[in-house]
Amino acid sequence: MSGSTYKKLSRAIARDDKNSIETRWAFGRKILDDPAKMSASKKSLRNGATEALIADASSVGAKLSAREIQYRLQCARAYATLAQLRRSSAEFADWSALVEAGFPLVGVDETPSPDDVLDDIEDSAPEKFEQLGLFPDMVKNVPLERTSLRSLVAYAEEMRRMTESYARRDHERQIHLNELCAAALGDLDVLYPDAVAMLAARTDAAHA
Repeated sequence: MSGSTYKKLSRAIARDDKNSIETRWAFGRKILDDPAKMSASKKSLRNGATEALIADASSVGAKLSAREIQYRLQCARAYATLAQLRRSSAEFADWSALVEAGFPLVGVDETPSPDDVLDDIEDSAPEKFEQLGLFPDMVKNVPLERTSLRSLVAYAEEMRRMTESYARRDHERQIHLNELCAAALGDLDVLYPDAVAMLAARTDAAHA
């Protein structure tokens, strides 16, 4: 595996740190598939691999630690496909939140490899035909001229489930905020932990 690949990924992460979950995952997948970096069992890094990865990142002005490398490997092991990663990471604001959650597992999907993430980073050439706007996430990786209706139906169903999940989360969030605002007597300057305590006290008083 060329060191330049790791450098390109490190540059992309450094440029867009807050939204680089997919790039960090791609970095981890590359390591897992790199026999020069991983042991034959893929359970541990080879001697010197950590130092080499840190040096590659440093050469392009990016910071990388041994712990961060392990997080990226953990993420790569948890999500075999990009769709799995996206389904799980959609619930979290950023990489730190996903790390803190311990990379929760999701169902299995057939999706493109991490090379597609790298292709996006390298600004690969546009398709030779016009893509339909109804399948934005899918056609980034597989042109419609090579896509079966079975795949499109599966994609649409996954998007529908995700939309329903987001709608439920939005509804639950709004209910929770309404309860907190009521407990804080409409004072929007109250800090969240204090509002939670007020709500708990109000609930206890109601059941006393």
